[in-house]
This record gives sequence, C-alpha cells and structure tokens, in this order.
Amino acid sequence: MSKNRKVNRNRSAKSQRGSILPFITGLAIGLFIAFVVYLKMSAIKTSPQGIEGMPTEKDVQSGEGVPAEKPKFDFYTILPEREVKVPEWEPPKPKNISNSDELTAGRGSYVFQVGSFQKLSDADSVKAKLVMLGLPVEIQRVVINGQKVWFRVRVGPYKDPSKLDIVRRRLSSNNLDYILLRIKDDA
Repeated sequence: MSKNRKVNRNRSAKSQRGSILPFITGLAIGLFIAFVVYLKMSAIKTSPQGIEGMPTEKDVQSGEGVPAEKPKFDFYTILPEREVKVPEWEPPKPKNISNSDELTAGRGSYVFQVGSFQKLSDADSVKAKLVMLGLPVEIQRVVINGQKVWFRVRVGPYKDPSKLDIVRRRLSSNNLDYILLRIKDDA
C-alpha cells in the first residue's frame, strides 16, 4: 500500500507543473506581441513621414497640411428658420348669436384635458392639484384596443366662452398643459 501512495503524490506534483507551463508560455507570447506593437508605434511616431494622410509635427508648426477653416455649424441658422410660432389660444366666438342663444342652441360643450396617464395614482395627483385650484375635475377611465387602460383628467364641461377663458388662464398661470376638446351634448 505504501507504493500506491507514493505514485499518487508524484502524479499530482507533475500535473501541477503541467498546468503552470501553458500559462507561462501564453503570458510570454502575449508580452512579446505587446512589445512588438509598442516598437512599431514608437517607430511611426518618430519617423519623419508619420502616418499616411496625417500632418506631422513639422507640418503643424509650419501651418502646412492643417485645415484652414474651422468647421461650420449650420444648426444655428437652420433651427430659427424652422421655428413654428403658435398663436395664443382664443375662445371660440359665436357667430351672431348671443350667449343665451348659444346655450339653448345645443352647440356643444368644451372640456380641458389636462393629462392622460396609465397609472391611476398619477391621474389622482393631477386631479388633487386641480381641485385645489377650485376647478370641477373628473377622471375618465378609457380602454384602448381592448388592452391598455388610460386615465384622462378632464376639467369641465363649459358652454360659456367667458368661463372657458377664465379656466384657460388659470391653467396657464399654474403651468398646466391642456388640450381643449369639444364634446357634443346628448340632446
């Protein structure tokens, strides 16, 4: 039995040396390749020609081979030309109809949609802000394509153009974005 133990010890020592040898060989090859690349790069930097197409230090100092113009940035001129100015919103004015006639004529009502959210909690927080402003607010649940649920925050409805203007100013002064929507009365 003592012979078997000695044989096992010799095998384990040989296997450890065998696994170190490929590692050292790979390390030596990698270092050699890195050294050759370093020598080539330093030769390119010190050669008078430099890299083809690139100006050398001599060219830079003398001003040869360096672009004469600075790059032009056109977006400074393009963007102002493409700016679209949106006029301030004005409430719709009835055509030759007094306010009392408009209310009885069934022309429809208007609501301000202040937001549309996928989470009810987000819609609730906007509703709370609008309630603090003293506006009549409702959250409308809408299912789109039978899959997605959205919660619309709406203020209104309003029929009177002067009330529309008051609410519009109140929303704008509180930095709230909105969309004015016309809804038809069911009458």
